[in-house]
This record gives sequence, structure tokens and C-alpha cells, in this order.
Amino acid sequence: MIKDPSIFENTIYIIKSLRFSHWVLRTSKLSLSEIISYLPFLLSGLDKSKDLIKRLKKFHDAVEEEGADFDLIKKEIENLGWYNIKLSTKPIIKDE
Repeated sequence: MIKDPSIFENTIYIIKSLRFSHWVLRTSKLSLSEIISYLPFLLSGLDKSKDLIKRLKKFHDAVEEEGADFDLIKKEIENLGWYNIKLSTKPIIKDE
């Protein structure tokens, strides 16, 4: 847990999110590429997917305005083994 008050609040939130995402991926046995490809399908199953996207945009704007410690975030990504991620260019679309 990060307790240093000099670190941006946004940085702490991003690192917690990365760690939680890492745990979810290990538990689900899916790769990050697979999760990203399934994102449209996952969002369609949410009751408030528009609200989630609005909150993510608001968070993005806060990071741009207030800043974040990107060196610390980069180290966390490297520690989680996600540094050289290759993502699919096409999303997986559920056939109905």
C-alpha cells in the first residue's frame, strides 16, 4: 500500500487498479489481450455502462489536469510483467 502523501492521489488509484486487474487476470486465467478484446461484450452486460465510461473520462481529465507519477506507474507495470503487451487490433464480437 502506498502511504507517501507526496504521491499524487491519481497515481495511488491507478496503481491499486493495476494490482486489482492483475489479480483478476490471474484468477480468471485470461490474458490482458483477451480481456481487452472482450471489453465491448463486457460493457454491454453492465446496467450502467455509459456511467462507467463517463467516470473513466472524468478520471482521465483529472489525471491530465492534476497529474500523476508516471515513473511510479511504469515501474508497477514492469513489476506486474505487462511492459511488452501485444494487444489484438480487432475486438471479439459476440455473435447472436
